[in-house]
Amino acid sequence: MSYDEKGKGGAAGPGQDQDKLNTELINIIQFSEKVATALCRKMDRAEVLGAVEKEFTGSGKYTGSVLLLAEDRDNLEIAVSSVSSSDKKGFLEKMTGNSLSKYKISLDKSKIYGKVVREAQTLHVKVSDIIDELYPGPIAKLISVTLGYEKEVTILTPIWVRGSVGGVFAMTAPVLAELAVPSVKNLAAYISFALESASQRVEQEKADAEIRKLSAAVEQSIDGIAICDMECALTYVNNAFAGIHGYSPDEMIGMKATDIYSEEQTKNAAGRGGLNELQRCWGEETTHYRKDKTTFTALMSFTLLKDKNGNPIGHLAVIRDITERKTMEEELKKAQKLESLGILAGGIAHNFNNILTVVVGNISLAKMNMRAGEEAYETLSTAEKACLRARGLTQQLLTFSKGDSTIAEPIDIAVLIRDSAVSALNGSGVKCDFSIPDDLYSVSADKGQISQAINNLVINAEQAMPEGGTVRITAENVELGQGHGLPISSGKYVKTTVKDQGEGIPKENLAKIFDPFFTTRPKGSGLGLSVAFAIVKKHGGHISAESALGDGAAFHVYLPAM
Repeated sequence: MSYDEKGKGGAAGPGQDQDKLNTELINIIQFSEKVATALCRKMDRAEVLGAVEKEFTGSGKYTGSVLLLAEDRDNLEIAVSSVSSSDKKGFLEKMTGNSLSKYKISLDKSKIYGKVVREAQTLHVKVSDIIDELYPGPIAKLISVTLGYEKEVTILTPIWVRGSVGGVFAMTAPVLAELAVPSVKNLAAYISFALESASQRVEQEKADAEIRKLSAAVEQSIDGIAICDMECALTYVNNAFAGIHGYSPDEMIGMKATDIYSEEQTKNAAGRGGLNELQRCWGEETTHYRKDKTTFTALMSFTLLKDKNGNPIGHLAVIRDITERKTMEEELKKAQKLESLGILAGGIAHNFNNILTVVVGNISLAKMNMRAGEEAYETLSTAEKACLRARGLTQQLLTFSKGDSTIAEPIDIAVLIRDSAVSALNGSGVKCDFSIPDDLYSVSADKGQISQAINNLVINAEQAMPEGGTVRITAENVELGQGHGLPISSGKYVKTTVKDQGEGIPKENLAKIFDPFFTTRPKGSGLGLSVAFAIVKKHGGHISAESALGDGAAFHVYLPAM
């Protein structure tokens, strides 16, 4: 019968000595306190169940079992059971055909366990009554008689997990009066608390591990990640976000996000109702300010953060510095444009060269029928020289379009740079300053063509300084890794820089300086830089230029090292 139905404080049975019952009750209370003490600070479920088994097995008097609901909540699984002797345990497992750890009790089959779990009752019953429910008559009788269960009683009480019954605690002894029920219920409460605390601790550890994993992912991300509140004050930035902007993370906390936005981005946000009205945007290219007030191009995604009630609480921004990517795209576009122009220029130059050959040939024939000094002879000589100059231009166009055939050989690039520069500046009022290390890599290239490319760059620098000045030429060994931003392969290169002290190149002209026939100088042909670009490209290298008005221009030549 249910203890709760009969009421608390049930009397001793007939013939039971009250003093013995009181002594037994005290023993149970003391034993319960001992088990409760053993359960303190157990870290996980296995430790809790292990402590229960250890204490009951060590008692030599009581048997304790913890049965927990299976996932289907229709069966109980024996989580731990301390049978007083290994012989009993072996006999039970032999009769059931299963180890105790794998044995399941159906709540539909057992009315006793069903009441404890489904009605949350605490029951004081004979062990043999439970055996009768679980096994066929002859087997049940054999188990009860053999193991002495006919003389033993057990108290079954619910184990509570998060407000609902999650299992059953069973305590068995030869003498276990109903007076012990409150103590057994208290012990079940200790076990419930220990199991729930262990479960919460494991869940918390898992949650903490997930948080650490996410935190590490965010902190180690190559993309900048930041969170700001509804007032646009930054409340969190990862290392990448701070590094991209030239700050430390601590420096950025509390800053206004608008402090790093360009005017263009602020206007765009205002045009869409303000930053707080933006729900989400992806892949928006924008410009941000660094700490030193320089700018960079960023690819930015933007999300409005909301609390569990749907109220906006801030913004999440993810950005990536795409300056190098944009530079590479521009260089690739430039190279493709020059390649297209080269095909066009090559076709024109080839046809024009054929025409010039006929013209020069006929002029030579006409001069053969004249004497030197005659007016017509001199006129034809002037025309012949003009045609030869035109042929020189067509040859440069052909070099730009497809280049002459190269004869690659190992060359001392340091010597070649010096000789080409000195030759180009011979007789001019411009000086040359060299900074070339002794351990410069060797280069496999066509000596004549590379000399022409360097010559053209130096002449361009000299023409940028009509009043005189100094051309500074530096060379160095460099190794380009992944993401270097240039349209050439990664690897080792010799980088040569030719810098002048001229007025510089306007920004709008910088993208066109390698176009054939583009020039801003009255006497320039507009082919020198184009030819240099074509030669270097044919050798697997690249030329880039940078300039600022009033600070001259610098051309960087990259040639693959051997």
